[in-house]
Amino acid sequence: MNYDTLTSPKDCRPTPEDTMISSLPDLVAPLSEAEFLERLRTRAIAHQPGSAAGRFADLAGWPALLGLLQDGSLGPGDFRVRARDELVPEVFYVAHGRARPDAVTALLDKGASVIFRHLERHLPALGTLCADIARRTGESCFVDAIVQTGPGGALGFHVDVEDMIVVQLEGAKRWRIHDERIVHPVDTPAVAPLPDRAPLFDRVLQPGDTLLVPSGFTHQCDNASGASGLARSVHLSFCLMPETGYHAVRALLPRLADDPLFRAPLTRTADPAARAALEAQLRRRLAEKLGEAGWREPDEDREKY
Repeated sequence: MNYDTLTSPKDCRPTPEDTMISSLPDLVAPLSEAEFLERLRTRAIAHQPGSAAGRFADLAGWPALLGLLQDGSLGPGDFRVRARDELVPEVFYVAHGRARPDAVTALLDKGASVIFRHLERHLPALGTLCADIARRTGESCFVDAIVQTGPGGALGFHVDVEDMIVVQLEGAKRWRIHDERIVHPVDTPAVAPLPDRAPLFDRVLQPGDTLLVPSGFTHQCDNASGASGLARSVHLSFCLMPETGYHAVRALLPRLADDPLFRAPLTRTADPAARAALEAQLRRRLAEKLGEAGWREPDEDREKY
């Protein structure tokens, strides 16, 4: 498949009333909701050029993100700073459990990147949009952002476990997406597989563009905002995570630890018939526990970067 053919100082925190983008159809237009969901289902890489550079300007931006750092809304776990593809130790930009905005901006001025996590918890407009996406897709949704000033990427080639709707807000980013290495991944690989062939998708996103990146595809995005020197580039990632049997079973583990039946030592059951009976009882109880728990949403608080 040729994936390139799939194109088609007051409070700075935007609220749902401040933006025209408050639902999934708003976000993916001119695609219809049905067209987008079909591309999500078929795991298509899909680039949608923006109709206007400022289309998503009210969703978020560097002023709003800087405001979160300045007013103390974000703790150390809510953002990371990277430079030369490595994490910068928090001691350089966090003091007494609070962000040091001057230190963060100084690092950006030297070409570092800042990765913000779970912005739907802090920016009302993103919270409303994320809730609508979750309702329409039936999947959990959270929003991250990457702010870059230097050349290259905040991250090297890597694989994400989420499907991502990327929204370019400011500047430009070059996205290179290679072949699918893991189908429906549930855990991020410890070592990302390096690409061994030409990318399936290689384009520069401009403000107002969106890009659907399926999970499991090796990819990298690089700042393309300036031929030389420092230039800021900002994008949002709306991350979608479907419920799976793996997540349902994983969510059960704490409950099983509370059940004496699952703590009974199988190896100390001397009678083979008694052990077989215990194993049968465990299988029945496990089926009951799954029925009680239902299909649980995946854990959104794992370490993504």
